[in-house]
Amino acid sequence: MSDTMTTTESTRTWEVFAHLRALSILLAIPFGNVLGPLVVWLIKRNDSPSVEAHARAALNFHLSWSLYALIAVAMTTALLFVLVGFLLIPVLAVGLPLANGIALICSIIAAVKAGNGQWFEYPLSLKLVS
Repeated sequence: MSDTMTTTESTRTWEVFAHLRALSILLAIPFGNVLGPLVVWLIKRNDSPSVEAHARAALNFHLSWSLYALIAVAMTTALLFVLVGFLLIPVLAVGLPLANGIALICSIIAAVKAGNGQWFEYPLSLKLVS
């Protein structure tokens, strides 16, 4: 096997790993969905531009979704004091697991595409890390 092939396979493995590390939240690691891609981004950002781009995309997506969830919880909590928030609790109870499921599916799709050498554009992702 040539060095180019090994480098390409190693790069692709890191690209896939950058997306799949976000699934560490399933292991009940608080903010594991953000910490996983952050670790890959910090380790590989100077070694490979493509791994850096994949890790940054995954990090931005999961930071965005965590921010959206925190805002939703904060708004519901604040509205509890006006009694309207009680109406939002069922929406939050259904919405957060649904949003987490969407994030999980997006991470898996991104990992599969990265494994095939393709790019996946995460939906509703803010460019927080550049």
